[in-house]
Amino acid sequence: MPAGELARTHLGRPLPGPALLGAFAALTGVVALPSVLAAVRERFPGAAGEGNAAAAEAAHEYVGEVARA
Repeated sequence: MPAGELARTHLGRPLPGPALLGAFAALTGVVALPSVLAAVRERFPGAAGEGNAAAAEAAHEYVGEVARA
């Protein structure tokens, strides 16, 4: 999973934490994506939160696509 690449795309830096959370949510189903996005936006307000949330959402979609393949 290219978590670092997704983070770099959405944040400009390879900080993969939120992307990995999005991937975890997709892979396990233990936590819903909206909960992950809300937590990320709360932890990182403003533009950083939006970038991190976008990375988490992209990773969630990536894992979903891989699982469907």
